[in-house]
Amino acid sequence: MDNRYLQLVQEEPRGPSQLIEIPVPTAGVGRVPLPDIQQLRSQVGQVIIIKALRLIPVSVLSLAPTLGGANAPLTELVKISLVLYCEGWEKGQLIPILTLADTFTEASGIPTRFRTTRFDNWKNVDWSKSYLQ
Repeated sequence: MDNRYLQLVQEEPRGPSQLIEIPVPTAGVGRVPLPDIQQLRSQVGQVIIIKALRLIPVSVLSLAPTLGGANAPLTELVKISLVLYCEGWEKGQLIPILTLADTFTEASGIPTRFRTTRFDNWKNVDWSKSYLQ
């Protein structure tokens, strides 16, 4: 039997994180609402601050870990923008989703940034009013 090993190395102080899986229909729907993530919802006495979002492309993770569906290919990602409703207004309007990709995969065709897109400590993101376009 051939043994294989997985090695995880902490690249930076990561802090708490949450994976968000967004089912995107292939029928070309105009707006796809983001799921309401209870762990990322600000509540009385607890303010959730968003410092960054990262896109996990199909070249890194082919299937959604909890939903099990196939991740969107590059041909679909180039068509998608993100709108984040935060602090009572659309603070992030039409952010091209590929600007959130920071992982390089050889010959994947996915544009690569070598640094994560950071937000300026965005508070009170209203996930129910945020969406993909």
